[in-house]
Amino acid sequence: MSVLCQYDGRTTLGADLTRALDLHPDWVYEADLSLRRLERVIRVEGTIDTLDDEVLEHSLQRMTLDLPTDEVLALDLRHIQAVTPAACEALLRGTRAFRDRGGRVRCGLPAGDSGRLLSTLTHDADRFEVA
Repeated sequence: MSVLCQYDGRTTLGADLTRALDLHPDWVYEADLSLRRLERVIRVEGTIDTLDDEVLEHSLQRMTLDLPTDEVLALDLRHIQAVTPAACEALLRGTRAFRDRGGRVRCGLPAGDSGRLLSTLTHDADRFEVA
């Protein structure tokens, strides 16, 4: 059985957005963005821009909340078509608590300009590696 929850993006903000995302710790799907966690891998696909930064940040926080820090978390960004600097910051903020607990994040970067931007903006973050 599959269930699809839908929330109105115009009205699901702030605390309502946090509650909605907390109900879906392993998969969040928007029209242009998908985040899915399978064990130690979080796969991000689509276009991540400034409009998605709150969803991206909170989803990553929730997906890493209960993860043990003894193994590296693979953040698979290879299927991102476009990214903004604000979204890069959201990636760092979303994984910060996990990294602060001693966890390490290793990113698979998309090709082209998106990969270069992500690499440039995240290169000096603690416990955040790009490959």
